[in-house]
Amino acid sequence: MILLRRSVLMVLVLLALPSFCLAGWIGPKEVVKGEWGDLKGQFGIKSGDSDELFPTEFCVTSSGYIAIADEVNARIQVFKGDGVQFSSFGAKAILGDNWKEGWPLSINCFSNAVLAGYGNTLQIYNLDGLPKFYMMIPF
Repeated sequence: MILLRRSVLMVLVLLALPSFCLAGWIGPKEVVKGEWGDLKGQFGIKSGDSDELFPTEFCVTSSGYIAIADEVNARIQVFKGDGVQFSSFGAKAILGDNWKEGWPLSINCFSNAVLAGYGNTLQIYNLDGLPKFYMMIPF
């Protein structure tokens, strides 16, 4: 009898547990959507012989802003959590005319700032695109 009770209890737990665990989960949601191009809210794409270059790096700040590295257009686009564009900026503020297609190669978000990396250069920008810090790392 005890074995039957335990078996029934186990079955009930196994049936009920997934619904409790997934009760707060909403699932994936499209937040930022854009077309290919170089205008505001658009993302660059470049096709080569064996590969394509398009935005692959993004990060989310602690306040919910989404930063997307648009390498083809050499800029970072920042969107609010509801998908509305907040700002767009390039490396020209720090690197002058030395910026090139492919910037930034990597980005990371922390607090309300974006860390952008290109080669041996690291830059920290606020979300408006104003540079806060610039450093070259010797290789």
